[in-house]
Amino acid sequence: MSILGKLLLVVNLLAAGGFGYLALQDWKGRQAITAAGLRHVILLQGVPLDGGPDQLPARVASTSDGFHDYASTEIPFRVEMAGGVPTESVSPELLYAYFAAAGSAGAGPAGPVGGDAAGGAGSLAGPTPVASQMAELKRVYGILKAEIQKKDGGAARTAQAGAWLLLQAESIEERIETLVLIAAGNGNELAHRLDLKFYRVAPALVEAGPIQPDLWQSLSGRIEDLKAQQQKADDAAAAAEKDADAAEKDVAAAKTDGSPAAAVEAKQKEAMQKRREALEKRGEALARAREIERRSPHKPKDQPETRARLAHLLVHLDPTSAWQKRVMMVVGVRQYVKTLTDQVIRFKDMVARVERATVDDQDRFSRDYAHLRGLAIERTQEVRGIAEIRAQMAVQVQKDEDIVKQRETELQGLKTQLAKVKAEVNDLLAKQTLAEQQLFTVQQEVGRTLEEIYRLEAELAKKETETYGRKK
Repeated sequence: MSILGKLLLVVNLLAAGGFGYLALQDWKGRQAITAAGLRHVILLQGVPLDGGPDQLPARVASTSDGFHDYASTEIPFRVEMAGGVPTESVSPELLYAYFAAAGSAGAGPAGPVGGDAAGGAGSLAGPTPVASQMAELKRVYGILKAEIQKKDGGAARTAQAGAWLLLQAESIEERIETLVLIAAGNGNELAHRLDLKFYRVAPALVEAGPIQPDLWQSLSGRIEDLKAQQQKADDAAAAAEKDADAAEKDVAAAKTDGSPAAAVEAKQKEAMQKRREALEKRGEALARAREIERRSPHKPKDQPETRARLAHLLVHLDPTSAWQKRVMMVVGVRQYVKTLTDQVIRFKDMVARVERATVDDQDRFSRDYAHLRGLAIERTQEVRGIAEIRAQMAVQVQKDEDIVKQRETELQGLKTQLAKVKAEVNDLLAKQTLAEQQLFTVQQEVGRTLEEIYRLEAELAKKETETYGRKK
């Protein structure tokens, strides 16, 4: 080969090397641009709902020998990019870099119930990367399950489970139930409610190992009991409505028949009372139905509902900024904002219902207070009247007591006189007895004397008879 050919060969080799270098730099630039665009899309839309491993390979430093193999690992990661062209896989390094912005794990949320409610739960937040929202859900469920199960007893689990559950409430009834369980220290039931929340997003996750296995196994039986109670409430409400309808027909009949106004008014009051009772019983039946709905483990119907439930569950586990930032990176800004907006609407509805209930309670209180105030005034007047009568009776009692004392004094004098008279009478009786005895003795002597006289007289008569009879 001539010298010119050799020179041209060298020039071509140098040009090929230059073009290769430029192509490599262009590929690296395109990769960086694609990665930046993908991170932007992920931030808006969130990581995929499912797919990919539950745990990513351990991160390898860029200076390590195994970095090339680690960076070339493909993680299933389907994301729709601009123009409808999807990304099917990513490097684990991209996910590590993406979640590095989530920061480090904090000390854990204090929780709405106060104190160290979520001590040890700091690992909820942090830069741990995940390839899907379901992987994040599994990670969080594992943390919650471990934290709750290491607490000894329901009372010890109350603060922990209550802090994670309280903000999940989607109605005022659910929030009140949660507060009641927290106040009662029923941590086992609160943990079971967490199982229900996770089941409504990922049924297989909870079925594989619930936090509260015993309550989960008895759930169907408890729901059947609630349905039986609801049926009783429905029957009672139907019977009450039937009675109310009959009472209203009686009112209409009384008006048609020309019954006295007092009788019609009495029937109207009775009908209104029965209608109120019917409405109360119907409200109880509806409350039972809502309770069954809240306690039933409904599976998600489709992917959008799964995304919505998952975002709601994760967002309201912990109000701290570190966790909120991570959730936003997992579910995407759009879903995150929508979830917060929906919950704000729910909270507004709760506040409105509480305010309406407060106004209703205030109205009932005002009516009851006015009624009780009238009764109090009436009873006070009665009490005052009774007090005046009692005062008059006390004066009369004092007078009577004085008269009694006077009579007792007089009686005592009479008793003294009576005793004196009795003594005098006893003396007189004693004297009379002695006189009677003496008189009796005299009478005996007189009797004996008379007998002697009668005897002498008889003898005299006999002698006279004998004497004078002979003379004849």
